[in-house]
Amino acid sequence: MRLPSFSIATKLYAIFAMLTTVTLALAAISVHNARRHAQLTEEFGSAFAGTLNVERVITLIYAVVIESRGIYMSHDVATAKVYGDGLLVFNDQIGQVMKEWRGSVRSDDAALFDAFSRRIEQFREFRRELVRRGIEIGPEAGREWGDNDANRTVRKALNVDLTKLGDLYAERSRRIYAKIERGMAQTAWLVALTAGFAVLLALSGAVIIGRKIVRPLARITRLTEAVAAGKTEGKIPYAERGDEVGALARSIAFRAWPHSGPDADRRERAQRCGRRCFPAHFRRRHSLRRCIHQCARYRLGR
Repeated sequence: MRLPSFSIATKLYAIFAMLTTVTLALAAISVHNARRHAQLTEEFGSAFAGTLNVERVITLIYAVVIESRGIYMSHDVATAKVYGDGLLVFNDQIGQVMKEWRGSVRSDDAALFDAFSRRIEQFREFRRELVRRGIEIGPEAGREWGDNDANRTVRKALNVDLTKLGDLYAERSRRIYAKIERGMAQTAWLVALTAGFAVLLALSGAVIIGRKIVRPLARITRLTEAVAAGKTEGKIPYAERGDEVGALARSIAFRAWPHSGPDADRRERAQRCGRRCFPAHFRRRHSLRRCIHQCARYRLGR
């Protein structure tokens, strides 16, 4: 079975089309991975913000507890009021952190965060009442309200919630970071493979241009120079090829064959063919390449 012989233009167009496809594929890979990376980066930022909020709440709770102990140890209302004012400031900051935090909570974390938020509000309300009692009644009343098992139970529950949230955000950060690293590695491999394929296509195009166009045209150019100098003997190269270079070689063979000897009859038949074929080309719109090929076959004795 004879394989089809494609023209040089068809081969080059195919290579350029594949190069365009590879370029578009590279662009698509870059855009897809950029979007994916942006999404993972946003998720990582959310997890990092959650971890930061956990640390902020822990720090503020510790500050509230320290101010509470200041009230317990105060000897008069004036001293207790100093600590109470500081406690209320930290207490309000806890509420502000919780408000900001709620805006970044994911739907799958909502149940855990809601339970934690209720305990935080209970803790804040408990501390506000502590300040009120310590200032309006006295430090002893404040200590009686705050320094008890009920208060310690709320704090233990808060510690459990904060530990769970901290572990959740830490694990999520590690998982997302691992996805980012895998995505970067996969992108690097895909880009490298696609770029390598593009280089192979470019080299194939260079080889086709060099072997199929530049080198044959150089030989045909030397041949036409020889014919112009009066040399009409020798074999016409590339006349057997079915592409544009072969058509050019056959047209030179048709024009430059010797006028005498055993080739005279073939030349005469080729000239008669030309006289019939070329006018028919203009009248019937036949392919000029086919006409040249047919007449050259007569000229070459085929």
